[in-house]
Amino acid sequence: MEWILSDNADHLDTKDAIANVVNLLLAIPDGKDTAPFIWRTWENGKKKGMFQSELILNIFAVAHLTLFDKALDSIAGDDKPVGALLLAMQAAQRGLLFWKTGEFIDDKTSTGYFSFDNYGDKTAQDKKTKEMVTTRHATKLLPSVKAFNDDRWRQLLTAAMEYLEPKKTKAGSTTSSRPTSEIFTKDDFIIKSDPDSDDSGA
Repeated sequence: MEWILSDNADHLDTKDAIANVVNLLLAIPDGKDTAPFIWRTWENGKKKGMFQSELILNIFAVAHLTLFDKALDSIAGDDKPVGALLLAMQAAQRGLLFWKTGEFIDDKTSTGYFSFDNYGDKTAQDKKTKEMVTTRHATKLLPSVKAFNDDRWRQLLTAAMEYLEPKKTKAGSTTSSRPTSEIFTKDDFIIKSDPDSDDSGA
């Protein structure tokens, strides 16, 4: 998150400004199924580039793609990094939650852990109906990710790999990029960009 603040220091220069942006990214607007932070762009209610926000791509790249020299070579096969992408999205959400007040507050209680209890699917008995109910934290987006075709994976992986390349700081020195649920309204759906989006395969 620090690198985002650094890159946008001109307008994210106060606690209130940071809090406003973070809460907008996490909130699900009326009539939408997802929060803005999972999209590359979200303008006037129109979303484009699912799972291609800077935060998600950066985490996905640094935490996963650094382990693979030829990530694009695996596109044609069945072994797509579905789990890694889902974890990157959950990590992005968790990172933003730490900044909801406009400053970093590290929740050191069990509710702040990046753990199965907090982010994994859980099945428990409903106290009223006595029926077993599954809360899908980890797999809500699984149908959407599994619906990706090879072109979509190529687009996403290519965009993510840019975060592994060194970038210039303001001082001219070179540095590499640094990485920094309840964000959906339904359990079973496949996310798509809006109809007038120019995204291929979105």
